[in-house]
Amino acid sequence: MRYEKGIPIPLPARATTSKDVDPVHDLGEDIFITKDGFKPQSLTAKVEAQLWIHNETDTTQVVRFVNWPWSSPPIEPGAKAIYVPHETVAVNYVLGSNQKVAGSVLFEPWYDPNDPNAPPNPTAAPK
Repeated sequence: MRYEKGIPIPLPARATTSKDVDPVHDLGEDIFITKDGFKPQSLTAKVEAQLWIHNETDTTQVVRFVNWPWSSPPIEPGAKAIYVPHETVAVNYVLGSNQKVAGSVLFEPWYDPNDPNAPPNPTAAPK
């Protein structure tokens, strides 16, 4: 578990490699560009938490959000780009060099697990 400034709940530990995430769907704030595409293919992440997009390929990559106004700067091999979402939104994204390589991320709000008025949230950090 980890904490980020402004978020009073614990977040999942950072993944350090694409081998640390489920290749299809995962919870957290790490996306990896691999020679086989994005891993995970879909992600559920928290609003206000830093989303890290890691480049595990041997070429510089750019990631472009399709339905949201953001594109990464060029991401060198072994480097990462960071995006901080401020709204609840589902975003589809593509690799700038090959738009057939695609993924999606759902940015959902975090809730204080001790707040009795918080809606049920199956992906909230554990108490």
